[in-house]
Amino acid sequence: MGKLTEISKNLTKDEAAATKSALDKAFLDSRLKEKGVEIVKASSKNADKIKEIIANEYTSGVGKFYPKSYKNMLIQAQTAQVVNGQNAFCTLKSNKIILPENNQLILGAFHELGHGINKNFGKMGKILQKSRAAALLTVPITLIALFKNKKEEGEEPKNFFDKTADFVKKHAGKLAFATFLPSLIEEGLATYRGNKLASKVLNPELLSKVKATNRFGFASYAAVAISMSIGTYIAKTVRDKFVHPELSKTDKNS
Repeated sequence: MGKLTEISKNLTKDEAAATKSALDKAFLDSRLKEKGVEIVKASSKNADKIKEIIANEYTSGVGKFYPKSYKNMLIQAQTAQVVNGQNAFCTLKSNKIILPENNQLILGAFHELGHGINKNFGKMGKILQKSRAAALLTVPITLIALFKNKKEEGEEPKNFFDKTADFVKKHAGKLAFATFLPSLIEEGLATYRGNKLASKVLNPELLSKVKATNRFGFASYAAVAISMSIGTYIAKTVRDKFVHPELSKTDKNS
């Protein structure tokens, strides 16, 4: 996120003003306003309102099942991030685009418009956004990979669940990455749509900076997916070598 804010911070006063004006035009051109989407600028002055908007997102979907303490921690962290200019996002339930008032992420705002388009226009974007919760499956996948014992050569699974657990353990690295695919695809689609909006309202120099910002943003999501995949594979491999050294030959399918 530091690189993203750095690009926006380095804009001249005139560039920042031109980008803000272009963003307002892009918002109108996107017809998001007709769908009830509202852009909310976050600062310390309206932190309570921002916190309320974020908390509302956790009253439905997977979020409502989170433990209260964990949920409160996420709400506090996300509120602090956007108020301090370190994050921006599109809320699904309240249909709002939350941007830092200090414009530290002004270039990334076009990407957030892309998320708004994903949600409000067409079924594919909505399906992808709801499917992002699949990334939570990384936790049980990793746990199975760590605690399921590796079968000895010729040993057959006891039942369907044992067979499924064997499959998950064997392909844990790939499965961990696969859980992030809906997020990566949706982020890519938001970037494409955001860049398309920006191309109609920005000069080539500012457009290149928007695209660079969005590339860094997408790269951060890809890095998380890859690191989780590799981390799961390494953790499983190391565990098996210690627990069952006689079965520790590397499985090329993992």
